[in-house]
Amino acid sequence: MESVVIILNNITQKSSSAAEEQHTKLVEGMPVSIRCTAAGGYPPPQITITIGNNDITNLFENAVNQTLLPGDGHGLRYIKYETHLWTSRYIPHADTDEQILHCSAEVTGLPAVSQRMQLNICCKSRLVIYSLTVTETEIRNSTISRTVCSVTNSHLSITLSA
Repeated sequence: MESVVIILNNITQKSSSAAEEQHTKLVEGMPVSIRCTAAGGYPPPQITITIGNNDITNLFENAVNQTLLPGDGHGLRYIKYETHLWTSRYIPHADTDEQILHCSAEVTGLPAVSQRMQLNICCKSRLVIYSLTVTETEIRNSTISRTVCSVTNSHLSITLSA
């Protein structure tokens, strides 16, 4: 097999050694397209895609392209296979931040060829609003005379006093 390439949002990630991983930034909850392409190999390679320890291969569609190429000039030609797994609907989650996207292609009897990329997930801000409703009747029938609400950082504090 010649190579494995990861294409993320239509941008090809550079080939890298096993010791050097590519990094990419994604936004939590925003769909991205991922394509893993393996060039060469016969029979066409089996491609596996994982994030961390989770195999996500079943989220991808697959296709195998064949190209008939000229041979060595003696009338023989050969077939080159290109195997693709892709999705345009992968949704990154915050719990996959700093995990490794790993695309591995393997033909039985040959060493696997792979590409790795570290995912950096930018989290969306979350604003949670709590609502407190006190009716006029409840105020008349109780000793509540004052309500103080304050929000600091991600904490909401409500004080009811007489």
